[in-house]
Amino acid sequence: MYGEYGITDRWTLTGKSEAVAYEDSIGNIDRQSYRLIARRQLWSRKGFTFGMEGGPVYGSAIAGTYGCDEWGAEARLSSGYSGVRRSLGYYLFADIAAISHQDGCLR
Repeated sequence: MYGEYGITDRWTLTGKSEAVAYEDSIGNIDRQSYRLIARRQLWSRKGFTFGMEGGPVYGSAIAGTYGCDEWGAEARLSSGYSGVRRSLGYYLFADIAAISHQDGCLR
């Protein structure tokens, strides 16, 4: 489950809850994760945008057995460009992130 709420024209609050459960040849996978992130738009002009975000995270459903299992924090810088080509809208983006958990897990 994922949701976003625009607090102001430059601040957005996002929340995500994720669960993955399956069985494979190495055993049972049962992971859950949660995150609550505040995103701030720093700059925007003619379709280009640049921002930062951060907040608490818990666990990881991504990558199954390689996920992190404790509370942690995430920080991210991102940029993007949105436009229209031949009447088709598009959005390109790139970001860099650091995620650190209490159990020493780093992503």
